Amino acid sequence: MNTDSGGALVRRKRVQRLIGMIILLCCVIAPFVASPLFKSSSPAHAAGSVQINAGGAAVAGFIADTDFTGGTTRTSTKTITTTGVTNSAPQAVYQSHRYGNFSYAIPGLTANASYMVRLHFAETYWKAAGKRTFNVSINGNQILTKFDIFATAGGAAIAVVKQFNATASTTGTISIQFTTVVNNAQVNGIEVLGGTSATPTPTPMSTPTPTSTSASGGVPATPVSEELHAGSDSSITMSWPASAGATSYRIYRSTVSGGEGNTPIASTSATSYKDSNLSSTPIYFYQLTAVNASGESARTAEDASKTPPPIGTGGNVAGVPSGNALIFYCKDALLGGFDWFQTLKGWFPQVLGSSGAISPGNRVVDMAYSTKGTMTFNNVVVSKSGLYTIDWRYAFQSGLFPAVKNRQMGLMVNGRVITSTERFPITGSFNVYQHSSLQVQLNAGVNSITMFAVSDHGVSRVDQMTVTPATASVPSGPTNLVATPGNTTVNLTWTGSSTGNPTSYTIYRGTASDGEATTPIATTNGTTLTFTDTGLHNGETYFYNVAANNSVGVSPDSNEVSVTPN
Repeated sequence: MNTDSGGALVRRKRVQRLIGMIILLCCVIAPFVASPLFKSSSPAHAAGSVQINAGGAAVAGFIADTDFTGGTTRTSTKTITTTGVTNSAPQAVYQSHRYGNFSYAIPGLTANASYMVRLHFAETYWKAAGKRTFNVSINGNQILTKFDIFATAGGAAIAVVKQFNATASTTGTISIQFTTVVNNAQVNGIEVLGGTSATPTPTPMSTPTPTSTSASGGVPATPVSEELHAGSDSSITMSWPASAGATSYRIYRSTVSGGEGNTPIASTSATSYKDSNLSSTPIYFYQLTAVNASGESARTAEDASKTPPPIGTGGNVAGVPSGNALIFYCKDALLGGFDWFQTLKGWFPQVLGSSGAISPGNRVVDMAYSTKGTMTFNNVVVSKSGLYTIDWRYAFQSGLFPAVKNRQMGLMVNGRVITSTERFPITGSFNVYQHSSLQVQLNAGVNSITMFAVSDHGVSRVDQMTVTPATASVPSGPTNLVATPGNTTVNLTWTGSSTGNPTSYTIYRGTASDGEATTPIATTNGTTLTFTDTGLHNGETYFYNVAANNSVGVSPDSNEVSVTPN
């Protein structure tokens, strides 16, 4: 029995040792087996084919935006011309994009294999060349330098594709870096296709794109932009800046978006065209090309309008007394300068509702989307001539102009322009209101006061105008702002306010036109007319304006300047 018990004990010890070895082995290999369960995952990419809708959702073979670091997204409703692109992406890809300084690291590829990288672009924000430029690198090799989507495509809302060969890393990744030079790098779509033999470095491949005129001649450049203005005689007048190298222009029209076809409705050597005898029922869609002996340019982005515009009414309602002030409801003003805005399918300026309004019925005026919009009060009656404060209660958020932080407006009194740069800083919501005011001279009796647009991003909600006697005025706006670039610096100089005895000047900076932040970057005293901004990034474009201040308030803005440190 003792022999049997001893044998059992030996066997038990052997089993224990075996179990211990198994546990130890599990502890060693477990992290390698289990670690994939704890890694952040990327969407699975089909072998040899990755298509990403940058800044957008999944659409027709392109997966939703993924594998990125940094940047911001934006979408557009503009129709994109893709006729100059072979194997173009779906329309929705060109209508969304990622912008800023950002990168993509595309995983799950075959290590050391060669791929074709196709980068899709369309400029839907800027309307001129030079407004957005940036560099692009693949796996650390710069393959686009100061790339300008607008200039390369030949206009706005025109697709362009750039193709390159690239080699996946030993971990099966291709990295793409986008670096801003002027006003935010951008990409709309990314394709990584193939996966066979190795190629040492990215190599540009030819891609058909619209041709621009150079000093050596050739097809003329696409017109930078076109403006449509409807006439009361049921016409639509189309105007545009001259295009380099063009001898004539062709106008294409349809009553269906994208249906302009291949036969122009007219040709002209002028830089405007009046399309007459139109119907009041449809929306008319237009495109424009420039022509010379070498051929025809790519088309402009599609624009649209109805006709005739509304006939403005109102403007004669008397102000409502409130203490020593008169309150005028903007919904009662005479509106003019109407433009059709296709994105919202309506005429602007227009009266609409706002829960934050305090006018009767919560009705306000939207002064955005029309470059010539006006809002006039023709029955501003005061008992004696003198200085009065004109105060506007307003609100707006970024909306369709995400880069704009200060929507400047013009002010005209009795037919005289007082300023075209009154400050209207962003309030952050269409229903959160604040005030902008200036002082003006009014005549005893009846006066006329007009707010007018100076761009298409006017103030979106204007609730009330209040007129109050004043004893002092804000300073007049600074003038002649000049910016001189340096190494990571910009030196600003300006001419001081001519009236109002400013006690200080505030300097505002942004990275887009009218995108200056609402908080100033610096303040100088009332006699210092220069400022040096430091710590900037060479190669990046900055925008500046300056305002003057005193105990009454803030002046209109100076002129805006843009500058690129170097």
